[in-house]
Amino acid sequence: VALLDHWDQPAYLSRIWTIFEQYSAVVLEIEVTFILPQAAGESLLREIRKGEEGILTVRESLCNVDAETASAWCLEDEQHVKRIIEQSIGFEKVNEKVQELMIAWVATMVKDYLGGL
Repeated sequence: VALLDHWDQPAYLSRIWTIFEQYSAVVLEIEVTFILPQAAGESLLREIRKGEEGILTVRESLCNVDAETASAWCLEDEQHVKRIIEQSIGFEKVNEKVQELMIAWVATMVKDYLGGL
C-alpha cells in the first residue's frame, strides 16, 4: 500500500526512496495499491468529472516523476539509491516505469468512477 498525500504533485513522487520502491514493485511484479486521504480522493474525483481536460491534468501531475532530482532525508541514502539506478537501467527508464504505474492507477480510478455511475 502506497499512501499519496494528494494527487496534485504528491510528495511521494519527489522522494527517491518511494520512486525506487514503485520501480522495484513493477520489476518484481508486486501489486501496489494506492490510497489517498478522503479530501484528496474527493478532489481527484472532482477533477476526473471534468472529463478529458481533468483526466489529462491528473495524468500530467502524476506523471511528473524525475528520479534524478528526487531527494531523500539523508543525502547518503539519496546518493546510494541514485547510484543503483544509474548502474542498472538509468533514470529515464525508472521514470517511465513509475509513470506507467501511475497512469494505470488513474485509469483504474476512472474505471471505478464510471462503474459507479
